Amino acid sequence: TSIQPGENTNFAYADSSSSYDIYFGHPLFELFTGKAAFHLRQNRFDDASIQPDPIVSEFLKGENGSGLAMRGLSDNWNDYVFHLGFGRDSRNNEYITVSGSNLSFDWAYHLTEQAHDFHQWNTRWTKYYRLGKDKYEIPVKGGMKLSNLDLEKMLKNLEYESIRSQLFNRKVVVLQLTAAQSYELPGQHAPLYALNSIGDESPLRGYPGSRFKDWTTAAISTEYRFPIIRLVDGTIFNEYGWAASKFRQIKPWEPYNSWGFGIRVRRSDIFLFRAQLGFRTDGIRVNLTVDPTY
Repeated sequence: TSIQPGENTNFAYADSSSSYDIYFGHPLFELFTGKAAFHLRQNRFDDASIQPDPIVSEFLKGENGSGLAMRGLSDNWNDYVFHLGFGRDSRNNEYITVSGSNLSFDWAYHLTEQAHDFHQWNTRWTKYYRLGKDKYEIPVKGGMKLSNLDLEKMLKNLEYESIRSQLFNRKVVVLQLTAAQSYELPGQHAPLYALNSIGDESPLRGYPGSRFKDWTTAAISTEYRFPIIRLVDGTIFNEYGWAASKFRQIKPWEPYNSWGFGIRVRRSDIFLFRAQLGFRTDGIRVNLTVDPTY
């Protein structure tokens, strides 16, 4: 099930596609890394036209009601994707990051069967600022192992004075910017997944994963982190996102917005999970996942 582009109406379609990837990476200079990949997506949409929701999106309507066939959603076909990109990672640690930044850029060309060719790029930049006088991580003697944690000990560690101390003395502010653009080639009809999306993964944690779809997307997210106990961070976040046909059509004063709070459970060598509440003007979303936002 997906949201129809530019609409608030659900759209259900059959998708039994499979994917295969080959990835290459190599250091370039300083902290830069070059990336190349080949991705084969075997699309299987032959039953997609059987769906209960009316087609209201102009992207899917097509001429004479032929939008599903035009966008490749009523047939089987292959997509051969060629990726090129680069990244620069200066973070001090991937899981308990207190300084540095992480930049990535990816360009992909989709060579498809049945006239669905398109290409797209996306970029993401994340910057970490450590604030406060104390070292961010709580030392072993100042914290507890998660395996030995019980309710009484947790409540004791969450006393007002303890939280107040962490908020003011150990904290990290994270800023993230993302942008993406897709281009439909002349005479071609790009598939539904050619559109970029903003939602839970952009992130806009108050919305479902692919809540808004369009050719162009952009988002900005700020997060305030502070350690509660040795393996647990508290988080407070605020995020804004935009979706439009082109960058010049984005209206900065009309963003989608979500905000919230939660926890991140991690070690210095692995991310365990996060539990967060994301709020928007018309609802709430609960995020419980092993995938870090950044």
